[in-house]
Amino acid sequence: EPLMAVAGVAARKKDGETVSGDAGTYFKREDGTLYVLLCDGMGSGVAAHRESQCAVAMYGELISIGFGEEDAVRSINELLYSKNTDELYATLDAIRIDLSTGEATILKQSAPPAFLIHNGRIRPLYAEAPPLGILKEASVGIRKTRLSAGDTLVLMTDGLSDALGSGLYAAMQDAVLHAETPESAARTLIARAGGVSARDDMSAIVARFSSCHKNAQF
Repeated sequence: EPLMAVAGVAARKKDGETVSGDAGTYFKREDGTLYVLLCDGMGSGVAAHRESQCAVAMYGELISIGFGEEDAVRSINELLYSKNTDELYATLDAIRIDLSTGEATILKQSAPPAFLIHNGRIRPLYAEAPPLGILKEASVGIRKTRLSAGDTLVLMTDGLSDALGSGLYAAMQDAVLHAETPESAARTLIARAGGVSARDDMSAIVARFSSCHKNAQF
């Protein structure tokens, strides 16, 4: 059945930095495809910020002119690799969801797992691949899954997953089950890590899926 999606993003900068080296966004195309992106530029501060913003913006532009996801990832890798004078590389989560079928394709370049919460159970979604900008030829990590109404998808950068540590699953259950909106769920995740001094940038994106027909009378 067709799905509707609502998403929210929250972030916290590394202590002492003026900008975040993480970048997250989501956009829906007219054909009913939702893209959710989260990028972590290595290090922190201005260089990492530029790296991650560039990767996310370029991905959106390439998709909008008709590139497939894997080709978009390879192009970003080439760009980062060619500029790579100074250890500039980035992790990337790029998820494409066909809202008409619930089919999700998860591209992961060395990021922490994405998490799918289905019927209250949390399932990590892994794919092995190096970060972008390190190797001349990028191998793309791909994982496919299917989403259904009531599911929640959670993406986070390693700054957040490391800060939550062993409390990661408990924080996700609390944040996702009790939050009014995906944005407040993402903010709660960051707040749960907030007792720790922010040794790295932290970002979370939460997307909730519901049925397009939930108000229809059958």
